[in-house]
Amino acid sequence: MERMFLCCRKAQGSQKASCRRAGRMEEALCWIRSSKALVKGCPQSGEVLSILVGFASILVGLGLRPERVSTEPGSNQMKISMVLRRYLPPWRLIGKLILLKAFSLFGGLWFLAQMDQQGVAWAAESGRHSVQMDGAMVLVYQAAPNPKKPYLAELFSPAGVNLLRDSPADHKHHHGLMFAVAVDGVNFWAEDAASGSQVPIGPLKQERIVVDGRAWEVLRQNLRWQNPQGAVMLEEERTLAACRTDQPTATLLSWRSLLRAPEGRSSVQLGGSSYFGLGMRFTASMDIEGRFFNAQGQSGPEATNKARAAWCAYTAKADGKPVTVAVFDWPKNPRHPATWFTMDRPFAYLSATLNLDQEPLTIRAGQPVELRYGVAVWDGQVERAVVEKCYKAWWALGGADPSSSSPQTQLKP
Repeated sequence: MERMFLCCRKAQGSQKASCRRAGRMEEALCWIRSSKALVKGCPQSGEVLSILVGFASILVGLGLRPERVSTEPGSNQMKISMVLRRYLPPWRLIGKLILLKAFSLFGGLWFLAQMDQQGVAWAAESGRHSVQMDGAMVLVYQAAPNPKKPYLAELFSPAGVNLLRDSPADHKHHHGLMFAVAVDGVNFWAEDAASGSQVPIGPLKQERIVVDGRAWEVLRQNLRWQNPQGAVMLEEERTLAACRTDQPTATLLSWRSLLRAPEGRSSVQLGGSSYFGLGMRFTASMDIEGRFFNAQGQSGPEATNKARAAWCAYTAKADGKPVTVAVFDWPKNPRHPATWFTMDRPFAYLSATLNLDQEPLTIRAGQPVELRYGVAVWDGQVERAVVEKCYKAWWALGGADPSSSSPQTQLKP
């Protein structure tokens, strides 16, 4: 919203300043006269126009009652009437107000309807985009680098329990659920002066896709991984898709990263520490008395850390409420099954890795590497059989990207 109104301020500029003292009607007219510039200059032009017209309608309604307009020379109402005649089309005054208010009403309703269709609520002032389904919060995505990368800041169980922690004091570079590795020796996991940045290219795109009767809320973002000098080291197409599953009910998130060598580079090499990959930092209350278990029947960090498995799960209490989260490795990922990093002291952490500390991965020009991971969240403690069933269902649904499964319905890309 802050970015939206910065656009307004730039577009209005001297027009608004020139009539700041003229009263509510003149202020309304400033908004009206600025609308053309706003629509051209602001990326959220439709939303801005709805808000602009709404303000103008309110100001007009408060500032003018046509049947009481004074015709005495020099009166404020006479001045308002003269302003109206000068700047508005030659329609009758009542018609002007009715049309303006009707346009404002329907414009605002249209905007709200679009937000409801998408299931996406915008908080542009912080670069965060929250996704809701049926009025319940599902996730919050930090689309703008904070400070050096976009990431999933919050992820909610069906009952509304968030299990992610963003930038704790002990490791400020730990951000909820994040994907980062090293590229040709440049560290994108850390956030010091020598580390790289994941820079968004173009706007975040939102859409709803329905596959086999199941609605997915989808976020798409293009990123350039740049070193501290600004050179592009890696290109990424990132897709996040979320839905609700049943039997039992769970929040299901799919994360897809398509990685390419940038133009002019014959290849790039991914490497880094044993925990580099898709990493998850849990809320503080989940650091205590949690339990790791995996698809191989192993449990505890001693058995699951550095183990290879199709999935790995963690169950603990988030603010006193038991939850279970599992991360799935797509069977077509390089080096499937994934090598997992798990720890529970001094805090709990789970990461799906490509074992890059032991074997770096080369991406050659024209041969992009596609990674897909699933994340499922349940309320309560669930057993291995439930996680395994959800993993197989996720795999059958396209293993992350619902658009790859011949969507039946697609609403406003």
